[in-house]
Amino acid sequence: KMVKFWEVETQDDGSDDEESNHAGHPMVVHTRTLESSDDVIAVRYSYSHEKRMVFVSTLDSQIKVFFDDSLKFFLSLYGHSLPALALDASDDDTILASGGADKSIKIWGLD
Repeated sequence: KMVKFWEVETQDDGSDDEESNHAGHPMVVHTRTLESSDDVIAVRYSYSHEKRMVFVSTLDSQIKVFFDDSLKFFLSLYGHSLPALALDASDDDTILASGGADKSIKIWGLD
């Protein structure tokens, strides 16, 4: 019922000792969480430079779209009779494709 966002950071233990076990190793850090009213099936994170979006498919067969910076809700997409299992967006986030458990593929215009 939630989407967690993580970032990879380099751990700095403050010592200059190259023998240190953790110096310079990547570390995964939880940064924020998006709460959902229903179970989450699939998530697609946008890499567009103009507007970054988060696309979330839920168990109630909806695809919900959120703004990445604030995680504010943007819109819901209805059309699958069973949950969408796969999501992909165009580079400019104007088109979203979804593949559902209902054996259908939907193409959504987001502009």
